Amino acid sequence: MGTLDGKVAIVTGAARGIGKGMATALLKAGAAVTITDIRREALEKTSAELGRIPGARHLALVADGTKDEDVSNAVHKTVEAFGRIDVLINNAQTAVTGVNLEEHSVADIMVAIDSGFLASFRYMKACFPYLKESQGTVINFASQAGLIGNWGMVGYNTAKEANRALTRTGAREWAKHNITVNCIIPGMLTEGSKEFFDANPEHYRHSLTNIPLGRLGDPEKDAGSLVVFLATEGAHYLTGETFNIDGGRCLRP
Repeated sequence: MGTLDGKVAIVTGAARGIGKGMATALLKAGAAVTITDIRREALEKTSAELGRIPGARHLALVADGTKDEDVSNAVHKTVEAFGRIDVLINNAQTAVTGVNLEEHSVADIMVAIDSGFLASFRYMKACFPYLKESQGTVINFASQAGLIGNWGMVGYNTAKEANRALTRTGAREWAKHNITVNCIIPGMLTEGSKEFFDANPEHYRHSLTNIPLGRLGDPEKDAGSLVVFLATEGAHYLTGETFNIDGGRCLRP
């Protein structure tokens, strides 16, 4: 028996990286999971891998969080397939990076705002009736980049910090429905970051010197374990919080 038997989750941006790791952990814990992404080929590959998990029930949908109709369809298809929604994980994000603040356009910034913050907002609104019924949980994503104001990432940084405000607002307003809303700041070794570090080994070594535990996290074992916990009854007195899963890199009071 899994800790999440009978529960249903939606994970956005789950074709690769952290989203894929979290979806894997949720499935292994017994939840049925809908994975969404805009990358069809990568999504199909991940779906085939998830299908090999014994007893796993999942649905893979190409869905763009910037489109209301895609969000509504993903929610509808999830309920149609599994009958309920207990957990919403807003992980998807794209952004224009590498451009100084004074050179960014409003359109550049809106790429990050629309695909991250507003996508999270859209999914939360669409899932609300089902989360209210299940007394479920929402998990949004922020970033170390937003905390420290990484250079060349004003849109991304802003969108990620906006997710934290959205989290606190949702936690306060939806508490009367016994819905919890929390936020995660990850520091994971994903396919994308591994490709970058393989090409820039000195940057990888420097990154590790800033992490007290001396390693980057594993998307399934570290991020996945936390979201599984946050989806259980044992975590249902935690809401409005930001959890750093970064090996101690962003220690704060």
